[in-house]
Amino acid sequence: LLAAGTIFYVVLGFVAARAAIVGLAVMFFGTGYLVSYYQRILLTSATGEAKMPDWPDFTNLGDFVSPVLQFIGTALFAFGPFIALNSLAPPDAAWRLGAIVAAIIFGGLYFPMAFLAVTMADSLSALNPLIILPAILKIPAAYLLLVFLTVAIVGAGSFGELLLARWLPVPILPRLMSEFLTLYLGAVAMRLL
Repeated sequence: LLAAGTIFYVVLGFVAARAAIVGLAVMFFGTGYLVSYYQRILLTSATGEAKMPDWPDFTNLGDFVSPVLQFIGTALFAFGPFIALNSLAPPDAAWRLGAIVAAIIFGGLYFPMAFLAVTMADSLSALNPLIILPAILKIPAAYLLLVFLTVAIVGAGSFGELLLARWLPVPILPRLMSEFLTLYLGAVAMRLL
């Protein structure tokens, strides 16, 4: 599954980088597919299934639009304070940097549990802080470990290819290894969550 996913996302990234409008559609599809797969991992893990689920089947457009919209809604809710502060706070205010850093930390801590809640409920109504915050506070140490793993996933996806390209000067190999690492760590994070 991970090897096929790696090849699939490397090809999608190649196509998206070479085409403007088509590239946006390809990235939207790829994001929807990946979010849908991560949601499948969450749901099968929550039911106690030990086997990794198959890749999602899409029978209509709504099968991958809904996961993308849920993901975007969750991200906007979790990182909304950061977006608002970054956009609206006066650039010369003394408190701006501290508030932005606090908003980023809040979003990073809130997002994984919010993503789990939205996936389990299949609705953005699960973003209620009265649901999310008590759930986080029940398992603080394990949850912090999960948040650090999530940050590692984002870092692997963002910087993995650049770091690997320095050590492995083979043209396509760093991209393949970075994509594989991102998919693997994402699957591990969903299982842990």
